Amino acid sequence: MARNAKSAAEGAGITRELATPWTEVLADLESAAGDTAKDTSVLAIEPDHDKHRIVVKAESRDLPHALEYLKRVQHSRSLLHPMLDSHEVAADDKDRPVRFAFTADWRELP
Repeated sequence: MARNAKSAAEGAGITRELATPWTEVLADLESAAGDTAKDTSVLAIEPDHDKHRIVVKAESRDLPHALEYLKRVQHSRSLLHPMLDSHEVAADDKDRPVRFAFTADWRELP
């Protein structure tokens, strides 16, 4: 009986994972970089399937480029309400890039 419950829970987790609109989310994040892709790089994407939310960690040449990237994400079709959570200058890097994180909800597209 416990084995069936565990299998059901694993199946539900897999279903939630597969329901995430990864194709749209990744396309929108890439599109937001546009022709300035050399200025901003996405480092990690952490999904919260229960809340339909992602945390994106990225790095940009400087704060204005980071904010411009976030502004372009605000116009994406699949991501709603992107909000800057944190940013810091990487003092240990000679180029001193800005590492930043933002949170956005994803939208189920038809």
